[in-house]
Amino acid sequence: MSPFRIPRSLVLASMCLVVAAAGLASAADEQGRKVEQLTGGRTRIVWEGWTHPAEGAEEAGIAGYDSADGKPRVLTKNAGAWHSPFFTPDGNAVIYNVGQFAGGSEGSKIVNWDGTGDRWLVKGEFGWAHCLWEDPATGVVWVYVSDANQRSWSVDKCAFTKLSRVRLDKPEVRELIYETNRGGLWICASPDGKRLWGSLADSQQQCMFDIATKNVMPVTPGCDPSHSPTEDRFFAFHFTHRHMLMYDWVGGQAANRREIPVNTMPGIEGRENVWHPRWSTHPRIFSIMGPEHGGHAQIYLGRFDEKYTGVEGWVQITNNGKNNNWSHSWVETPKGQAKPKPPTGGTETAPPTGDAKPAAGAAGWPADRKELVFAWENGDAIAAKPVAFDKTGKPLQSFSLKHAWRHLGPQHQLLLTGAEAEVTGAADFAAERIAAVGAMTLLTVVHPAAFKHKDAQRIVALMDGATPLVAITQASNRVAVAVDGTWAGGEAVEKSLPPVAGRRPVAVAVVLEKGRLTAFVDGKARFKQDLAGQLKQPAAPRIVVGDDTKRTKNDAAAVERVALYARALSAEEVAAESGAFAAAAAARQAVPRIELRAKLLRMDKLPTKATLPTYTQGMTAFEYEVEEVVKGKLPQKKIWVADWTMLEHAQTPVAERKLGEIYELAIVPFESQAQLKQEYVSDAERDDDAPFFYDLFQ
Repeated sequence: MSPFRIPRSLVLASMCLVVAAAGLASAADEQGRKVEQLTGGRTRIVWEGWTHPAEGAEEAGIAGYDSADGKPRVLTKNAGAWHSPFFTPDGNAVIYNVGQFAGGSEGSKIVNWDGTGDRWLVKGEFGWAHCLWEDPATGVVWVYVSDANQRSWSVDKCAFTKLSRVRLDKPEVRELIYETNRGGLWICASPDGKRLWGSLADSQQQCMFDIATKNVMPVTPGCDPSHSPTEDRFFAFHFTHRHMLMYDWVGGQAANRREIPVNTMPGIEGRENVWHPRWSTHPRIFSIMGPEHGGHAQIYLGRFDEKYTGVEGWVQITNNGKNNNWSHSWVETPKGQAKPKPPTGGTETAPPTGDAKPAAGAAGWPADRKELVFAWENGDAIAAKPVAFDKTGKPLQSFSLKHAWRHLGPQHQLLLTGAEAEVTGAADFAAERIAAVGAMTLLTVVHPAAFKHKDAQRIVALMDGATPLVAITQASNRVAVAVDGTWAGGEAVEKSLPPVAGRRPVAVAVVLEKGRLTAFVDGKARFKQDLAGQLKQPAAPRIVVGDDTKRTKNDAAAVERVALYARALSAEEVAAESGAFAAAAAARQAVPRIELRAKLLRMDKLPTKATLPTYTQGMTAFEYEVEEVVKGKLPQKKIWVADWTMLEHAQTPVAERKLGEIYELAIVPFESQAQLKQEYVSDAERDDDAPFFYDLFQ
């Protein structure tokens, strides 16, 4: 369970805190007074769900609450069809989305707070509204919208490819802001309008985007990003759904990372997951829903402390026994007063910490970048930019290795469990440049699969449509190199390299130049072969990692560090790159695995497509009683183990396990698996101090 549980007495005590502010007299009832004590003024909240108190099925849709009158209201009916409502700057209207973000958005509408004037803001291709920004110089309000209705969410979580902004008063005025191949669902603007914070490169990777330079800077894995309305402060929701990652923007970097538990409200008090936090129009107020499971999530308002290191007060808004979602709140600024600004505590200049990554262009792998046309390091990490180009030769600011399963090993190596992982946006120029030069080098690191499979598994390849032009594969305990004869102008080549050791990563390099193929393993040339002709330009070039062969994570090969050059690296250069990886690998500490037989005692709630519509995969915590330790040492008699129970929104066989039955497990400490930090785990039933492991047998 969450390490951030806070005693109920402290949470309740925080509720007694009174904020001296104008506007408290506007509250019409006790609920309104509690809200205004928390926020400091008249407050409106809007959400997708049900009114408070519940008024029956006909009162579902975009619902709202106003502390000034305390009356429940539904701005537009039909729950589940409207999404992501948010206020206009004056609090007098609400923008919301119609339909589904998974390729079914019809457009965005705006409705007055009293429920009148429901009308279209944008309709058609650009149908999903993310956020807005008011230009302080002109008073013009810009709404950021994207082509969400054109995208599919189920495989690569790509919600948009084009992001524009439209004027709130003149929606026909549209400006294209950003084009990508993997835009996500959550985006918000900085107070000065110069940056966008959110899912600009991947729905589960939050980035800071400079609108002027188009630079995308990855900051942290997570979801539900939000930005302070007045200062350079922002957060992302952690995949545990129990705390947020708060940052300050200092000197062009994400700095002062801190983790803030946000499931500490009365009634939940650290025991369950919550979801969808969003900053209000006030710098210290945010809204959130919880608990996540059970179909009865309620809306809460929370207030950050002065240094933005914790939540010091809560007020529950809904109590209707229904499921409520996607909220936003507006706090009135008294006339004649400037919008409130937060204290400056916690914003001292400091280098990025935690999950923050170096700015684009910083030094990284590989060290040699002459004629480098593509480089990918591990997981979703793209090596320092620019290392990929579009078909015009322009450096790509945002591209991705798109894969369906997202299974990663302890070093964030990509586990090839099935479904091709394809590089989007970089193959055209890479193939064109290779053909023009007549030479290429492919560098990669292969983590060999279990040796029981005799059929070849593709590791990485440069392809022409469905045809591998140059590929690295594994079958049994052999890694092989294959070159297409038609592409290379001669006979096809397929040769095995020396046998590989179980699970030991090997650096493989394939160099083609002037009719000669040379293959290297760990920096040493293993074979050479003449090729008859010149490398040709493929009609439909692709850079692909893995194949569609389904394997368990325990049986699959893995890959990291893929680099493609439009030149032939020398033997000395290949040896240098391989040696650098060997040194890095030697510094890694192996995690001993424990094999055992154990009886299933209980299991937490299973994540499903209904409960996690924006996630395609998730894990569940299982409690076991140890029957027999087959390998290793395990003093505990009862343990909790995380296992994958949802992949591609479908239940895995693990989800069908039965209480009281005995299962074979191969486990390692959960905290030893850094790649799992960004994954969703349903573990509300697990005690804080209970031993927690990850199952490798799946």
